[in-house]
Amino acid sequence: MKRHWIIVLIIACVLVSGCTEYILSQGSLSVQSDPSGAGIYLDGEFKGTTPAVIHTIPAGTRQIELRHEKYPPWNTNVSVITAQTANITADLSDNLVPFVSVDCVTGQNASTLPGATRCLYKQGEAIKIFGTAVRPHPKADPFITFTFSRADNTSGFSPVRYETRINNDTTFSFAITNTTMPGGTYTVTAAIPAGASASVIVTVESPSDTNIRILRQIVEDYHATHTYTLPDFYVCADMAQDVWNMVETRGIPAKIAAGNIKEPGADVKDYDHAWVLAQYAPGEWIAMETTGGYLVPNNPGYYSGIFFKNPKDFKTYLDLMQDYNSEVGRIATLVDQYNAKVTEYNTALSTYNSLIDRYNNEYANRALSSAAYQESLALKAELDAERLTVTRLKGELDQLGISLAAERGVFAGIKSRMDALVEKGKSL
Repeated sequence: MKRHWIIVLIIACVLVSGCTEYILSQGSLSVQSDPSGAGIYLDGEFKGTTPAVIHTIPAGTRQIELRHEKYPPWNTNVSVITAQTANITADLSDNLVPFVSVDCVTGQNASTLPGATRCLYKQGEAIKIFGTAVRPHPKADPFITFTFSRADNTSGFSPVRYETRINNDTTFSFAITNTTMPGGTYTVTAAIPAGASASVIVTVESPSDTNIRILRQIVEDYHATHTYTLPDFYVCADMAQDVWNMVETRGIPAKIAAGNIKEPGADVKDYDHAWVLAQYAPGEWIAMETTGGYLVPNNPGYYSGIFFKNPKDFKTYLDLMQDYNSEVGRIATLVDQYNAKVTEYNTALSTYNSLIDRYNNEYANRALSSAAYQESLALKAELDAERLTVTRLKGELDQLGISLAAERGVFAGIKSRMDALVEKGKSL
């Protein structure tokens, strides 16, 4: 029994001595970072996130890597000393590469423009800029500068500069409220002292530019859903009234126009087209070709004719136009009938006069034989019948003349009302 206890004591003694030697060959690391929350990798093995104290690290040179989602990896070698705690404090910004990104928030009342221009604002609307900025030393000079310059190289505009603070999470935001900058395209450049910068292009619309954009959108959208297949004045008139309502609904003054765009000086009876004119700025109008879906700024034919302030006046004109054309047709028909009746009457009258001449030459004031007398009676009967025909035709001709005069009176009344409308709508 004693022999066994001696063996156990010897083994225990060996084990305790080995453990003590192992423990005495280990140290600790206290790891902190700014900002905190960085992953700690000791010789490639994850050990938690900063701040943290790591124990039981074998003595010797160890490799430490800190990883943070917003910073480049931070590396160092550290000597772990037996029974001591080494302190590591890392400023993660030491390895930062200067970087700036910038973008804009589209104005609430305007649509995003295609192409290079990123955002669109109306004059008086807040221009909103945002982005991120990475600086080598975030604690020092935490500001970013914005410069507004004209992208279209317009003379007379001096660059405007603003400054704002960069947040701790590297983001920034900035707004110019109630801007009165002239309408145009601007390059907004965001820069930090380290030299990194980025730019975004924005457009500031003047009120007239805004109205032009709205008008173009209206006429293009309308054309996309309405097809003009029948070249008819009254079809384009209906389309013009539709677009007029859309323009007025957006608060832009408009008029409906009627005229002849190919012959601006044509008479009102030759008007064959209708469109819309919109006032996009005080005293400034632009034509909207409703059947084609586009704006017409320069064609003189679109700026002459008759201009109606509302569909009611325009409908009155359309009704008068229909009555006018109907009267023209009725009068033309009556004139044809009258001329045909004149021809018929003159033919009958000529026949009647010929019969009179024959009767007078052959039978009047003469002693007639029995046979000649019978012939004179037959000619007299023919003469009386022809006289009745002449009388009837004269009555029909007179009636046609009365009808023609009446229709011409109606036509004159329509023409007078049309002339009044034309006079009223001569100018914008």
